[in-house]
Amino acid sequence: MAESTAVTTQKMGRGVVIGFTDNTQFRGYWYGTNKMLANAIYQSHFIR
Repeated sequence: MAESTAVTTQKMGRGVVIGFTDNTQFRGYWYGTNKMLANAIYQSHFIR
C-alpha cells in the first residue's frame, strides 16, 4: 500500500466531498480515527 492515497477531496458545487479509502469507524477498531471523521465533517469549509 506504499504510495497510495488514504484521503481524497473533490469540489462539488459550493461544497467539498471528502472520501476515505478505508472505513474509519469499522467496529471502533482504529483508535483515534473518529477525530479524522469529525474534522472532515466540521472543518471541511477550510478546504479550498
